[in-house]
Amino acid sequence: MIRGFYSGASGLIAQQSNLDVVANNMANTGTVGYKPQKANFQTLLYENVNGALPPISTGHGTRIQQVTTNFKAANLQKTDAELDFAIVDNDGFFAIETPDEEANIYYTRAGNFQWLVDGDTRTLVTGNGEYVLDADGSHIELDADQEIEPGMIGVFDMPNPYGMMPVGSNRYALTDASGEAEVVENLKPVQGYLENSKTDIAAEMVKMIEASRAFSMNAKVVTTADEIEQTVNSLR
Repeated sequence: MIRGFYSGASGLIAQQSNLDVVANNMANTGTVGYKPQKANFQTLLYENVNGALPPISTGHGTRIQQVTTNFKAANLQKTDAELDFAIVDNDGFFAIETPDEEANIYYTRAGNFQWLVDGDTRTLVTGNGEYVLDADGSHIELDADQEIEPGMIGVFDMPNPYGMMPVGSNRYALTDASGEAEVVENLKPVQGYLENSKTDIAAEMVKMIEASRAFSMNAKVVTTADEIEQTVNSLR
């Protein structure tokens, strides 16, 4: 019955992680430019039962193999705001730079920007204070009398966006799997629009019900394995 404990416990852990992914998607239904994630499962090692005729293979449960992100473009919402920008294509990201000493560069689809004012100079930043970069990878700084234009904001893409690593706050970091980011020359963001969240709340509700039932089933497996183990021990 030890195998039953392992199978049930692995299922509980996997479904708890799955519920976390679904809950995060639902919590970001109203987040600008958010891309939902999906947990992909993988069965653990199978083992042949010795002496069984016909041969029988038993598994050791399941685990989450990876969590993937759906980067397809969502619908746009018209805001007419000067500092709201959206990328209409499936490909392309805004590049942002953190204001700390390390100055890490991340990528996002959220284009709800604002000004950081320092005297007569205005610098385009995100709501978290990260610098928005132009096509040359520089900060976008304008005088008080200058107007922002879509062509001033860089749009970047990489060979494999799905290889990027989520780092929180709707941002993604490059990895070896994603490849290096390059400027998309013929793609400019549209001004006065924001990209909605790609989360489908109805689909996420279905996933939550499925994950909840799977969690309950695995909990039942653990409980049943424990009851059988207690019965076997009482017979000794």
